[in-house]
Amino acid sequence: MKKSRIIIPALAMIAFSVAASITGTVAWFTANRTVNINAGTYAVVKTSSDLTCSVAAGIGTTATNSGATHGITVGGKLTDGSFDHAGTNKYIYAPNLSGEKVGKETALASATAADLTRGTTSDSKTIYTAVTWDVTFTVQFGSASGDVGLFLDLSTSVFTPGTGTVGANNQDTAKGFRMAFIPQGTTASNGVAHVFADLQEAGKCKYIGGEPAVGATLASAATAYTGTTLISSADTGTIEDEYTATAAADMNNYFGKFAYVANSSVNLQFKVVCWFEGTDENIVNGDETNVTIFRDVSVNLDFAAVNLTA
Repeated sequence: MKKSRIIIPALAMIAFSVAASITGTVAWFTANRTVNINAGTYAVVKTSSDLTCSVAAGIGTTATNSGATHGITVGGKLTDGSFDHAGTNKYIYAPNLSGEKVGKETALASATAADLTRGTTSDSKTIYTAVTWDVTFTVQFGSASGDVGLFLDLSTSVFTPGTGTVGANNQDTAKGFRMAFIPQGTTASNGVAHVFADLQEAGKCKYIGGEPAVGATLASAATAYTGTTLISSADTGTIEDEYTATAAADMNNYFGKFAYVANSSVNLQFKVVCWFEGTDENIVNGDETNVTIFRDVSVNLDFAAVNLTA
């Protein structure tokens, strides 16, 4: 098996000091909050000469590529948001101060750090709605023909939450963490968009969809994932030695194909968006009866390149 491994340690540590409680079951943090979210480093480790990768900085991140070792460092902190992976504009959404309506929408393609900045912490760290980075996977073809598929190995790719105090209702911010992979570049049509939500069940995973206007009610815009886009807590399985192209297309861990070109390197590029999903039932303020667990999340992702048969 040809495999390249991505290890993302200490992705985000959250420690909120809540100044006021909320009522009801509406998600999203309210305006009365103090945010302190540490989003650590991402390390990309090459494990095969057949499938290689490189990373590049995005919003709120810096990148290093040194030989076979690649890394992403998050320079700021995160708060609640939402990302529409399926919309034409791929909007990143921030709530208004009440946490009830769309406060801002930013198209991914034109997003800047200023667009996604929500504030600054007391120690001068920038608070973002989401952070981004880029990854390029490469396969070197020889003279033997045949396409190659890119798969996420769900047997070893996991989100691991850190320690935290268990609350009365067991609301856990780690369950709201999401990573989206959006195909980019000249081979984008061969890539498949995915959202990874390893700690949350599929029935509780939603996002702000339909491209609602600023001022629209967030609750009414919450949209369920469809098709094979979502990878949730129930999704498991190992990588086989090969798949048919038809079978691969029906798998939710299939990220696209490297289309064969004789004696050439072929890329699949993705922009990665990382955020805490505001529609998740765990992304709420807490009080003495509605206590939220604020925990860090470490992420390990394993990708494999597998031959596709006719």
